[in-house]
This record gives sequence, structure tokens and C-alpha cells, in this order.
Amino acid sequence: ANNIANMAEKEEENEQANEQANEEEETEQAREKKKEEETEKDKETNKQREQQGKQEKEKERQEDLRKRREDVAFASLKAAIEELLGLDPRTPQSRQKKGASVATTHRYWALDFDACSIAFRLASSPSSLLEGREDEVPAFEIVKVTHRKTAGSERSS
Repeated sequence: ANNIANMAEKEEENEQANEQANEEEETEQAREKKKEEETEKDKETNKQREQQGKQEKEKERQEDLRKRREDVAFASLKAAIEELLGLDPRTPQSRQKKGASVATTHRYWALDFDACSIAFRLASSPSSLLEGREDEVPAFEIVKVTHRKTAGSERSS
């Protein structure tokens, strides 16, 4: 009877040990699974960060390209306006006539284009123009540039 009781006790201890080992194994498996899930999440997060970084770099590249295009367009427009103003864009009626006592009849002019209007004025001193000095080249100053984006809407600068 003692033998049977010992065997039952040993069997019970073995069952408890097996249960504890199973629990530990399940706990270890759960830890490993959790670790794998975290690793997968980390990988996904890293992919998302990498993708965001690429998108940001592409946006920066596009912005730089847009700025360069605007700079080139602005430089071209500026050069064209300066060339135009250098040619004395006044109408013949507003220029000085030989033998006339008044050098010019107008002080402000405007040029209208499809995309913009440019208002400018004679920047030379009025006294030199009234005296009729022919050696002085007229200088012009841009007063206002109005940019038309779409029909009906205007933007001044």
C-alpha cells in the first residue's frame, strides 16, 4: 500500500512537473511569437519610415526643380524687360521732338501682355528733360507688374 501511495505521489509530482514544463514551454513560445511579431512590426515601421524618407526627398527634389525653373523664368523675364526698357519703349508722340521746348508729354507708360502688365515711368530728372539735353539717355523705372494667372484674376508685385 505504501508502494502504491509512493507511486501515486511520484505520478502526481511527474504530472505537476510536466504541467509546469508545458506552461514554461507555452510561455517561451508565447515570448518567441511576441518577439517575432515585434520584429515584423519593426520591419514594417522601418519600411514606412524609409518610404516616407524617399517621398520627402522626392518632394524636395521637385521643389528645387520648380525653384530653378522659376529662377530661370524670372531671369528671362527680367532680361527681356530690361532690354525693352533700354530701347525706349515710349510712343513716338511722347518723345522729344527736335526744336520742341517740351521734352516729353508723358511720365508713365504701360505694356500689356497676355500674362502680365508692366507699368513704368521715366526716371531721368525732369529738369534735364525739359532742357532738352540730347546726350542724356532716358532711364526708366518699373513701377508695377501685374501678373494674370487666369482670366479675371490678377496678382500685383
